Amino acid sequence: MEKHGTDAQHKTEERDGMIVEWDVPIEMDDGVVLRADVFRPSDDDRYPVILSYGAFGKGLAFQEGNPSA
Repeated sequence: MEKHGTDAQHKTEERDGMIVEWDVPIEMDDGVVLRADVFRPSDDDRYPVILSYGAFGKGLAFQEGNPSA
């Protein structure tokens, strides 16, 4: 695991052939800041995007946040 950068809340590392950016800030129009984890290939080729989001914390599996579903 090679670390590429870090700040107070946003960390970047390379692992398993991917660049992983943890807690990337995304500022909304109203000033609210959301945070996302971004996984991308370490090369510069083009790839399709897979996006996943939900009502619970990004590190929490859906089954844990909503066990009755």
